[in-house]
Amino acid sequence: MDNSAAAFSKTENPNLEYQLTELLIALEAARRKRLRVERRPDRAHVLGWVRRGLTADQLREAHRRAVAARERDGDSRAVNVGFLARFVDEVRVEAPGAPTGASGAEWWLGGEADICREGLRLGVRPKHPDESLPEYRVLVAKAAGRGPWIDHVLRDAQRSGSERFYRNVIAAFGDALLPTDFHA
Repeated sequence: MDNSAAAFSKTENPNLEYQLTELLIALEAARRKRLRVERRPDRAHVLGWVRRGLTADQLREAHRRAVAARERDGDSRAVNVGFLARFVDEVRVEAPGAPTGASGAEWWLGGEADICREGLRLGVRPKHPDESLPEYRVLVAKAAGRGPWIDHVLRDAQRSGSERFYRNVIAAFGDALLPTDFHA
């Protein structure tokens, strides 16, 4: 770890918002990137992290994941606060003691929060505000691979009464995920 990121310490400044912001700037400086934290849009994210108790180690892990995503996409830009927010949410969901939803393991039977949490855990993009929960559940189920959620999503799509939606679900899953005894 570089010295600027290692210099982060709770004893140096009691203002956690400032500390998290400075840590992020230091992490990007270590990558030879200049990060400018914008007061208005970025501060809302950082204050949310402070309220939810984000730790420096969690911020470092979220940053590591964000950098990996940038590199995977061939994107040389600095990791800004808005982009990092997605990875912070991921790390917070995985943290010990993080709330779990519908019996934890049965996310597909739960509500929107459970399905979105599982999507986040699997690296699925966030649910769009105008996207229906059944449509988003298809994306999460596909990312989860084979499992009881596939049958559940298929039954749910069939019960929806929308032939178009049902066909889209079948196409999204493809032969790899459809049950071996499936007949459309």
